[in-house]
Amino acid sequence: MKKEEIVIRFSKKIFDEYKRKNAVSIKNISAALIESALNSSFVNESCKSTEEISKSQIIYRKLDSNINEIEIVFRENARKFLNLLKIHSRNRRFILSVDETEDPFYGKFNKGINNLYLHDLTYAKKGAKYCYKYLTLAITCNNGIRYILDGMILKRGDFVEDYVYEMIKAVKEKIKIEVVLFDRGFGWGVIHKLQELKVNYMVFWKKQGNWYKESLKKLKKGKFCELEKKYR
Repeated sequence: MKKEEIVIRFSKKIFDEYKRKNAVSIKNISAALIESALNSSFVNESCKSTEEISKSQIIYRKLDSNINEIEIVFRENARKFLNLLKIHSRNRRFILSVDETEDPFYGKFNKGINNLYLHDLTYAKKGAKYCYKYLTLAITCNNGIRYILDGMILKRGDFVEDYVYEMIKAVKEKIKIEVVLFDRGFGWGVIHKLQELKVNYMVFWKKQGNWYKESLKKLKKGKFCELEKKYR
């Protein structure tokens, strides 16, 4: 299944089809979203380049679904993609990656549509104090291409490890997993859930304390070592 087909199926499920003359159609919306998906660009940029829709706000206004319904539709499409992948991959094992992304919110906190979705920025950005956070699960390929299998917007107070568990569990039922990769910021809760799932994982750990620095100083160029520290 090509990316274009996935996007078109997704669009037909979550957007209202307006019958009014000169109205923006599913075809126009799909063209802009496909352009964005294939080039990893912002929706607003793809609207300008395709000239199908004047601005991205028009697409958002035509959404006829809430966040939960959009997640369900997205996962339905992902399942169909995974079923085809399983058939054609001949039991190959796949590398998955879990990422948490921050999208700056430029505005006043009390004027956000839903303040529960606004988080403090990890790294300060000019003009923004808060951000939206997204969690995604993707297949990572050697050539840098990533296929997003699941994603969600996070609320303040959410237990990220529970989402990670459910995402990986659903994918594990469809395809074989070689290893799941994590950046810094994922802690013991996530590791506990990964051990429950019995999957291989690699986590870039946060730099905390100086206990490891003496060992790293002794390393020669091109060498590596394994350090172990026990925690309770």
